[in-house]
Amino acid sequence: MVNNHPLLVLLAALAVAVPACGDEPAAERPARPAEPAAKTPPEAPPRNDRWKPGGNHTTRPRGAVHDDEIGKDIVGVPRRRILEVFGPPLEQRGRCVYYRVVGWRRGWELCFARGVVDGASGNQRMPR
Repeated sequence: MVNNHPLLVLLAALAVAVPACGDEPAAERPARPAEPAAKTPPEAPPRNDRWKPGGNHTTRPRGAVHDDEIGKDIVGVPRRRILEVFGPPLEQRGRCVYYRVVGWRRGWELCFARGVVDGASGNQRMPR
């Protein structure tokens, strides 16, 4: 007795029509895509040696900034200028420093690359 179930017939037809993996000759195989080009490091942001903070505060606690002093224009400011204006950070981890915002439990994390700020994140929890 022969089993002529439609799915068995379909599977048998596909097995005959489709070659198994690796059955095609090497000349017919598509070429592998070229290795991706090595990533070039991103350009450093333009230096901003004359940067001044947004607010006009005469005093600040050690390791703290006021909420109106940091904005988008902080990217590209040299590390030495940040330390000159804000003083030593509350904490430093790797390439990033943390300044608490006066009157808040959170603060700013500033990260440096090639001696300038390349990233700033506000509303960050205080480091422990």
